[in-house]
Amino acid sequence: MLKDGAVYVFYLKGTSKVLDVSGGEKDDGTNIQIYEYARVPQQRFQALKRGDYFMFKDLNSGKMIDVLGSQAANETNIQIYEQNDSDAQKWKIIPSADGYISFQSKINSKFCLDVKGGGTSNGTNVWLYEKNNSDAQKFKAVQKELYKYRVGTRLLCGPLFPDITHAAILLGTDLFEYGTQRGAMISSAKRYTGLSYNNKNVDDIIKKLCEEKGFEMPQGFDRRRNVGRDPNFNWDFLGNILNGTTWTQPDELEQILKNSGEWTNAKYDLFNHNCHDFVRECLKIIGANQGTTLKALPIFRPHK
Repeated sequence: MLKDGAVYVFYLKGTSKVLDVSGGEKDDGTNIQIYEYARVPQQRFQALKRGDYFMFKDLNSGKMIDVLGSQAANETNIQIYEQNDSDAQKWKIIPSADGYISFQSKINSKFCLDVKGGGTSNGTNVWLYEKNNSDAQKFKAVQKELYKYRVGTRLLCGPLFPDITHAAILLGTDLFEYGTQRGAMISSAKRYTGLSYNNKNVDDIIKKLCEEKGFEMPQGFDRRRNVGRDPNFNWDFLGNILNGTTWTQPDELEQILKNSGEWTNAKYDLFNHNCHDFVRECLKIIGANQGTTLKALPIFRPHK
């Protein structure tokens, strides 16, 4: 069953579509629909227990899932509305044997939350309909947590090259960082031999990288995941420069990064596609605003 105060995403049975507040609007009367899960606040609902029933608060607007006009009739629309504790905003959660739940209206126990026509397309309307045990009335509740994130950097080559740093992001207890072995980094830098970067001679940068002791980057994405759970990992060595919270889950961030294909070791470039670019992308994914994303980390290459 659902937990009082917990936040959920509700997936329509057999699909990747979830309950969604249309357009992320916040006005009373904004429609409830189903839409592809997009990790946005208007798809997350806080369950608030009221006796044998629950109310569901849209995290984006602070308003409740509500039956239009408190009418218990087929095809009555479902909307968001300012909390008023009426029966139109209260739902009994009915579990099914296959692990899904249905939302039974307190107005009339014969009626449930229902997806119009059993549709599965983005934007399909959600309304009230007489209970029929169809998949259009069954949802999977997936609990979401509010995660704290931290961003940090550490010097790679000491005070002579203070802008050559490694960046990483800690989401909850999961560390995400991007890089390669030292040899691959040096190989990447050698493509720029004879040139200068950030007003520094690349040959000097390579020399410093070669001289640096104890510098070892993880290899492959799986090595970048879950390092934060290692009790011996010294996060403070990176230096904490940013704190925030996000509803993006570590598994979601990992999957997005994998699907993009941009963060494989083969694409690593010490100057043009490095750990700082990676952390900026992570910040965008988890919802950090543009200003935070741009100022969070030192720029390894010249400002544009």
